Formats: sequence, C-alpha cells, structure tokens
Amino acid sequence: MEKTNVWGPLATFIFTMMIISASAFSQFAAVFWYSENSGSGFDIDSFNNAESAMNDGSMTYWAVGLSAIVCTALTLLVIKLKRGSILKEYLALNPVSLKSLVTWIGIGAVVLVLVQIVFSIIPQMMGVEINIGDVAAEMGSADIPFLYVFAIVILAPLFEEVLFRGFLFKGLISTRLGAFGTIAITAFIFAIIHAQYDAIVLANVFTIGLLLGYARYKTNSLLTPLILHILLNGVSMIPAFV
Repeated sequence: MEKTNVWGPLATFIFTMMIISASAFSQFAAVFWYSENSGSGFDIDSFNNAESAMNDGSMTYWAVGLSAIVCTALTLLVIKLKRGSILKEYLALNPVSLKSLVTWIGIGAVVLVLVQIVFSIIPQMMGVEINIGDVAAEMGSADIPFLYVFAIVILAPLFEEVLFRGFLFKGLISTRLGAFGTIAITAFIFAIIHAQYDAIVLANVFTIGLLLGYARYKTNSLLTPLILHILLNGVSMIPAFV
C-alpha cells in the first residue's frame, strides 16, 4: 500500500476551520441569493425573519447543497495541495466487506435507538422541550422535495464525512491524541457545527459523531461512516413520509 503525505496537525486544524467558515459563508450566500430571487422577504437585519426563512425547504436545499458541494471540493483541493498526498489513502477510501458493513449498520441501529431514548424520549417524559425542527413541514415547503431530501441525505453526509472522518481524522490520528482522542475531537467539532440546535440535540449529534469516528477507525474506511451517516439522515426523513 502506497503511503500518502499528510498535513501536520496544526495545518489540518487551520484548514478545517477555514473550510467550516467557507461552509457557513456559502450557506449564507445561498440563503441571501435565494431570498432575493424568490421574493421570500428575507431581511438580513431581522433575526426573526431570518429564522423564518430558514424553515423554507427550498432555501434549505440551496444552502445545504451549495455548501456541501463547494466545501467537499475545497477539502479535496486542500488535500491535493499537500505534495505527495494520495487522495485514496488520505481519505481511507478502502473497500468494506458486506459482513462488516451489515454489522456496523446493526450497531448503528442499536446506538440510534439508545440515543433516541436518552436524548429524546426521557427528556420529553420529564417535560423538557427539544428543538429538532419539523422535517415534514420543511420538506413540504420545498418546491422540489427530491432536492431537499438529496441535500440532507446525500450531500450533507458526503461533505461532513470527507471533512471530519476523512481530512481531519487523518491529520490527527498519528499525533499524541491517538485513535480515541481523534474520534472525540472530530465528534466534538462535528457537533459544534450544528449549533442551531439546543444542548440535548448537540449531545445527540456528538454521540453519533463518536459512532461514526469509531466505525472509521475500526474498518479503516471512510465508506463505513459515510454509509451509516446517509442511513441515519435517511431515517430522520421518515416523519416527512408518514
């Protein structure tokens, strides 16, 4: 197996922050462009109007889709800028056996159920309000529902896995952090970028990030967490179809 050159941990962290910033900027640009051309009445000076605009499914797929496409490409570009880098090795684009994949899907299902019990069912029983959004309403407001689903289920996981369990994971795994430190840090930053949600949902996202990172580590393949992430986001779309 040919060994790839990898950016050092400091450069990896700086590039990751730059890409996350680019993601936020591209989402804002997409929201502004869409609102200006759709007559949705988005007012950049009004938080309440901005919040309402983000409940527009069409605006969501433009923002998520543009950000995912641009920042996935940007991540690949950063990798290729490293002299001696080999994309396949850098991102661990290694095949996974069907048996291993099925095993991890089963593990993911168990973790998802436990996460829902701990971070959703129990808090609701205790009267704690959880802000997870209304997927059905948001998809229903999209002018092309397929693009909304495609952005959430395919494009968003693709970008997030390439960046977090791909680029960032590779840049940290050989440091003193080791495997478990790398898994924890990638999961933490993965959760932080979902800051639009409340603390309980962020804890949910962090736990899912730990699962995805551990799957990446144990199978030595980005394909495992990518498939798990796509399936998890797909499951989150079920309320929109029932």
